[in-house]
Amino acid sequence: MHNAADGDAPAGEGQTMTAVAREEDDTVVLATEEDLRQAVRGALQRCGLTYQQLAEQARTGRFSSVRARLAWVAIGDLGHLAT
Repeated sequence: MHNAADGDAPAGEGQTMTAVAREEDDTVVLATEEDLRQAVRGALQRCGLTYQQLAEQARTGRFSSVRARLAWVAIGDLGHLAT
């Protein structure tokens, strides 16, 4: 993770980042593409599915578990990182 308060933002062309603001100290934490890849891998491992299987469950609206549904909510738009 990168702390944007450090002032040396790592964002470059083609990089994916997600920012999370923490109200208590005005710090913005940026998730790098590698952070997001790890999150996608972890979510898929925890629900025991591939991204394609999870996407199919989302398409039909029939999730195999609550964990699978939560995984889709968390990573559904990050399919390009599910490699």
